[in-house]
Amino acid sequence: MSSADLTNRKPFNGESGKEILAEQMNRDALLLQPRAVNPDLPANLEKIVMKCLEHEPDNRYQDMTYLVRDLEGALYVA
Repeated sequence: MSSADLTNRKPFNGESGKEILAEQMNRDALLLQPRAVNPDLPANLEKIVMKCLEHEPDNRYQDMTYLVRDLEGALYVA
């Protein structure tokens, strides 16, 4: 599952790697919250997606175990 799967659009657009990188560097102005594109998306799932897209590596999930735990909670998987 990716941000594009949930919103039906890529978080960063561009025809080349250089264009995509430029969007990533200007992310605060260009990155839409997933619920702005898909209002049916649960808020807790949006929070997980945004954490995965964080620019600073220290602000992202440091271990997949934590990501899986949060996804299970957001999707009510036991």
